[in-house]
Amino acid sequence: MPLFYFREKFPTLLNRLARPPGDEKEQGLGDCQALGKLLGDILSFTLQFDFHRMTRSISNDFAFYRRMLGKNASHPDIIVNDDKASDMSMFTAKHNPMIMTLIDATCEAAKTNPNVCPMLAIVANACLGMLKAKTYQAPETNLFCARAMTGCIVLFDHADQKGVFVKSPVQLKNAVLLLKKDFKDQQYLLNAIHFSSRTYNNAPSSIKEIFES
Repeated sequence: MPLFYFREKFPTLLNRLARPPGDEKEQGLGDCQALGKLLGDILSFTLQFDFHRMTRSISNDFAFYRRMLGKNASHPDIIVNDDKASDMSMFTAKHNPMIMTLIDATCEAAKTNPNVCPMLAIVANACLGMLKAKTYQAPETNLFCARAMTGCIVLFDHADQKGVFVKSPVQLKNAVLLLKKDFKDQQYLLNAIHFSSRTYNNAPSSIKEIFES
């Protein structure tokens, strides 16, 4: 999926799901299940990409590729030229490049649409509700919901002025407890909330203890 999709099109998706106040002609979150699924797909992919980025030496691989590229620049089968390789190297040099791209796009959307953050909270809480109720039996479906919930929490924390850890509409404590209990083998989900959030330092001790225990 091209990177420009996340930079340019993600705010459009958020705005479609977060209906502007008073605009009754536009469909809201409840009427756009396919777009809601698309949001989940993007968040699921994003967290998986960043997890693989953190567990593999992608930056070293690109550095090696660029060294070899200089010796084979005229080869007819070269797909990624030096300029593209340079951009990709800068992108993958970030610790969590995909979620940071979505964070920037979400903050831009939230500046002009005050319904973006409430929409993210609704999606996060809805995913939490489905996981707690064990709505789905398939492990991969539950993991999809957990990723979508986690992604919404991180995006909300950056886009909302106060963040997600103090008096937010997101059921954060229940979400963290559920991830810790039911997704022990997916530690990167808790790590995303812990290390990719903006206001974790403002979290009450009762929340921090869950992460640190």
